[in-house]
Amino acid sequence: TIFPLADIVRQVGQDRVEVITILPAGANPHTFQVTPKQVLELAEAKALFRIGHHLDDWVSQIALSAAQVKMVSVDHLISPTSGGEIGPHYWLSLKNAKIMAKNSARELGAIDPESGQWYELGAAKYIKQLDQADREIRSLFSLLPRKKIVTFHPAWSYFASDYGLEIVGTVEPGEGSEPTPKSLAALSKAVRQNNVRALFVEPWIPDSEVETFLQDLNLKSYKLDPIGGAGEYNSYINMMRRNARTMVEALKNG
Repeated sequence: TIFPLADIVRQVGQDRVEVITILPAGANPHTFQVTPKQVLELAEAKALFRIGHHLDDWVSQIALSAAQVKMVSVDHLISPTSGGEIGPHYWLSLKNAKIMAKNSARELGAIDPESGQWYELGAAKYIKQLDQADREIRSLFSLLPRKKIVTFHPAWSYFASDYGLEIVGTVEPGEGSEPTPKSLAALSKAVRQNNVRALFVEPWIPDSEVETFLQDLNLKSYKLDPIGGAGEYNSYINMMRRNARTMVEALKNG
């Protein structure tokens, strides 16, 4: 459904699979709608890999039109967030990506049993790359004296947990919920109390939506791309590295 998952499956399957990504680069997964053309293009797919947890529910339109396509979730053994449920942005953790790679190898092996060992080897090779990227990112954050952040969208809890960051507030108080005067007042208080100077915003959020907030609280905005798929974000690992570097730059400047 989304690029990070597509890239993980592609790395595991290597030349044994053809992977099609449904969500275009730069699109908001929470508001995306599948086109009739995409439904037709995917009718012959062997399987459709999804994130689940209401992030890509739009994929059900394809499921209804292509009943023979196997729907695959890759969240087996993913740990829940502090709220007790699996957060929908669980791919924003390299530790979880390793689990997703193993789950993908198992599912590809179920579809194509003759190549099962090939997929396991692909996952093992990719996991080594994920471990290397994790070490690099961990090193970037290890010497930062300031690790308190504010985000526009509540997507970064797994990432923050991995690298010792503290999210002191979000503009959107919950998944799919609009900010209220009360929530914005609480966020303003948190920003001032924690001396936060940066706001992390997704690429599809118009500048006009955050301009007043930035001015009122003397914040500078930085773009984080949780979906990737283009430019510096042309692989899942590059996407994670780029987002980490952006966060580190903001925290150093703050």
